[in-house]
Amino acid sequence: MFALLSPVVFGLVGGAVDLVIYQRQQAQMPDAADMAALAAAREASLQGWNEQIATEVAKSLVDGNLKGKTISDSAYITTLVDVDEANRKVHVTVDMDEYSFMVLGYFRHDPQIRVTSTATAANNTSVCIIGLDPTAAGTVSISGTSKLNAKSCAVFSNSQSPKGIAANNESYIESQMSCTAGGYLGAPKNFSVVPTTDCPPLEDPLAARAAPAIGSCDFTNLIIKNQMKTLNPGTYCGGIFIDTMSLVKFNPGVYVIKDGEFVSRDLAVATGVGVSFYFTGAKSRFTFDGTTVVDFTAPSTGPMAGLLFYQDPATPPGLIFEIYSKIASNLLGTIYLPNATLSIKAKNKIAEKSAYTVIVAKKLEIGDATQMFINSNYAATTVPVPAGLGPRAGAIRLLK
Repeated sequence: MFALLSPVVFGLVGGAVDLVIYQRQQAQMPDAADMAALAAAREASLQGWNEQIATEVAKSLVDGNLKGKTISDSAYITTLVDVDEANRKVHVTVDMDEYSFMVLGYFRHDPQIRVTSTATAANNTSVCIIGLDPTAAGTVSISGTSKLNAKSCAVFSNSQSPKGIAANNESYIESQMSCTAGGYLGAPKNFSVVPTTDCPPLEDPLAARAAPAIGSCDFTNLIIKNQMKTLNPGTYCGGIFIDTMSLVKFNPGVYVIKDGEFVSRDLAVATGVGVSFYFTGAKSRFTFDGTTVVDFTAPSTGPMAGLLFYQDPATPPGLIFEIYSKIASNLLGTIYLPNATLSIKAKNKIAEKSAYTVIVAKKLEIGDATQMFINSNYAATTVPVPAGLGPRAGAIRLLK
């Protein structure tokens, strides 16, 4: 028969066990905090520095690595996340409390254990504009009193011209960074960040993207005038002409604009969710005049997912796609015009309500007091950003 341990002996044994448990838990928690900080910083940098997403990622990782595995479920684990967007850092604090140690009052801190970790995203860029022309002056250009609002992403010009990026007059480019293969035109007052010169050109990230199937003509030279009409996906030979206070809704799907123009004018309204427009042929382009309303969202799924406007790369150069519309608050998706100029002269805000807009064009011209918004809130929509565009996480590292 074993003798009962005296309270003193029990206290010594219990204290020794508690010390081993405490040291083990204290050793395991920093690794979990470090992994959480790295994962949260990576996800935050890809999701517009969204604190809620960073917190969910960190908490899931901490709980998965500690609770019920290395630390008893009886312990109370708290994960706190602070996102420092300005300095591109994520701070993670992991607390353990309310663990029932054997010796009453032993290791009674508040919390019992606290560890912290900080990770940073180095050289993270989210690519939202690429001017593809390798030689032209003003491959990306802005003039007058216009403003390009791209504060959370990067603007690239592949042109080796000394004026590859051009900001004329009182215009202003606000961006996370601007980069040109050549030089730039403009004064420091024209840029939130003065462009970096001699950057390596970016390869066209959509060059290998497959074109949609082109069927026989579903419509030819379609004209809609003073009507309310719903259109369905298909091949529109000779284009679509929406005129005189017409209201046209585009059902979800792919619209092939073949050998003609997509025109909306004279107080017409054109809207569509889950739509993609493919332009093929020497005359195929769009023009939205200053009195029209346009509101389009690209598909979330399917072969054209994320692509709002897509020009056939085989189209001869020289076409200009024009947005004059003063009411075009939502253009959600990617505008891909590899052999054309996108000209935006709207004298108003454009795309300011889009979760994101990405532009890849041979040339981009913004003028006439336009405020062009290139938002990059990718987490706010199910519309994907095509591979090679949007968020590009740089090196994620811990700060000690």
